[in-house]
Amino acid sequence: MSHAFRHGYVAADHAIELRDLPGWRSGRVGRFTVHRHPVTRWVTAANGSAEVAILGDAVDIDAGTADSAEIAQSVLSALTSGVDRAVRYVAYLGGRATVLLYRDGELVVVPDYAATQPVFWHHDASGTVFSSHAHLAGEVVGAPVNEPYRALMRQANEMKTKGTIYWPGIETPFIGVLPVLPNHVLRVRAGQTPRHERFYPFPDTTLERDPDRAFKVFSEVFSEHVRLLCTLSRHIGLSLTGGRDSRTTLAAAWPHLSPAFARTWTYLNVPAPTKVMADDAEAAARVAREYGLSHHLIDLHDKAPEDFAPMPAFEKDYFRTMRYTPQFRRLAVAYAEQLPPATIQLKSMVAEAGTGFYKKRSGVPDVGRLTYLYSPTPFGELPLVHSAFERFSAYSGLSVDAAGELDWHDLYYIECRMIKWGSLRMQECDLSHRTLMPFNSRGVIEALLGPDLEHRGDKQALTRFIAERGREQNRA
Repeated sequence: MSHAFRHGYVAADHAIELRDLPGWRSGRVGRFTVHRHPVTRWVTAANGSAEVAILGDAVDIDAGTADSAEIAQSVLSALTSGVDRAVRYVAYLGGRATVLLYRDGELVVVPDYAATQPVFWHHDASGTVFSSHAHLAGEVVGAPVNEPYRALMRQANEMKTKGTIYWPGIETPFIGVLPVLPNHVLRVRAGQTPRHERFYPFPDTTLERDPDRAFKVFSEVFSEHVRLLCTLSRHIGLSLTGGRDSRTTLAAAWPHLSPAFARTWTYLNVPAPTKVMADDAEAAARVAREYGLSHHLIDLHDKAPEDFAPMPAFEKDYFRTMRYTPQFRRLAVAYAEQLPPATIQLKSMVAEAGTGFYKKRSGVPDVGRLTYLYSPTPFGELPLVHSAFERFSAYSGLSVDAAGELDWHDLYYIECRMIKWGSLRMQECDLSHRTLMPFNSRGVIEALLGPDLEHRGDKQALTRFIAERGREQNRA
């Protein structure tokens, strides 16, 4: 089975050619044929007036179920009452999935909370295509490579730009291929250009400002989300560090883990780790022992790509999937070589959406401020970067008013950084095993967003959760 675009899909309202993707399966929703990798979870529901499809792993935290068929029926029931009601229901699902809603000749594509299973779309005279992978969408439609921004990414390296750098704004490696941003839907009607629309925050979205009450909500919702994710497989694994994000995940997961099948790990260059990485691995191993779990080291093989290619077929599929957007190739290869393929990884990314990634906050989300937050370096001042965020601003509609009771910085983190960087890290993991995010829940993050920024930045909710729910001894 090919690893290319693993856990992915591509959908079109017209005939398309899939090249060298053996075993892919097909289904239909409305006018769209959805082609999917053999391991991509797919469930549908329909009645006389509406259709629903779920691609991926969805869980219903409020209903306490991870049964995809049951969830699809609940989505269908909401959709029968109206698209807006269905979108709101889907918005509070956990897991990692894309939900398709079809009613009255319109298809509505809804990503998960942080679009950790992203959606990329393209429209031309032939029709509309959307996919989990920008490279698959670009490949299917024959879109030209976005050479100006590809050169810009090379320039970032040449300038030795510090910090995490990813394709800016809504730019992708292919001209005409665009992302569906978190908190937005894609609405598609025959013969019309698709509409990219914001749906969140809802007009009545409010946050709990009292830290104790907010913690109670967080503790309940997060615990239930993790419990449901753990029901998807007994082969649960956690990427564990000495930090509080992953330790919070472990504290929530441990009552539901089977020590015979569950595992934790830390990745590092085993022959010559840096002191920081070695200390982190030692701290993680100590925590794992307190939970009675086996802890493993994932060896990153600190060699140049041309000197290390033990899995040529995997490397080929990796290159096809991540050609212009590689994130952590060595880790992807190490996972493919060293992790059992049945593993479901609980990865603690997205936590910073709640604990506050941007600590210094000021101003309004104009192009200058958005560009600075993307990269406060000379690279961030380049004209192409500025142009990218002009397009992002128009496409996202991000503003103080649009943010409602939320701080726009928190929306920006999800709508720019997570979709353009975080989701790619997860897709690299997907090439060998499935990756799910316990913090990828609107209810979880809303509970963390309420208290003041100092409380959030200190990760007081996570510290308290570890102390109350975990098995650690005297850990700060």
